[in-house]
Amino acid sequence: MQRPNIALRDLRNRLPALQAFITERGGEVLAPASEWEVLRFRAQGSVHVVSRQASGHITYGGDSALAVQCWLAKLPWRGSDSHRGQPGKRLRSQTVRTLLARDGDACFLCGRPLEDDITEEHLVPLTHGGPDHLANKVLAHADCNKQMEHLSVMEKIRLREAQRS
Repeated sequence: MQRPNIALRDLRNRLPALQAFITERGGEVLAPASEWEVLRFRAQGSVHVVSRQASGHITYGGDSALAVQCWLAKLPWRGSDSHRGQPGKRLRSQTVRTLLARDGDACFLCGRPLEDDITEEHLVPLTHGGPDHLANKVLAHADCNKQMEHLSVMEKIRLREAQRS
């Protein structure tokens, strides 16, 4: 695969469209881990990174070049993989950072600030066919997470409303 032909400025301007391309095809856009990262995403069981160098050149880690090239050329690309593994602790902390950036530092259920007992809650439980994807995850205190356990999404929302009123 040849290196994608896109300038850094153009990539930044079109980043929301690239992020949508990745998400619509089963990938997860993650929060950048450094100021040099333009895009970080998880796809097909791995994390892929598009970074910028001080010179302004773009570097591609993992299969990020393939994803960008497919997006530019309007070619098919899949971000999901049927062979999902368990995320490691490092990936989990990246997921938590991404959820904190997206949702803030309040517990989904009680609304109080999150502390050291932070957990990931799947709105639609994995055991009920819910995806292990950022779009299905929120952060909650460990005790709040236990209260929600295997409730339906609507039951979780009702419980949240009752706790916050």
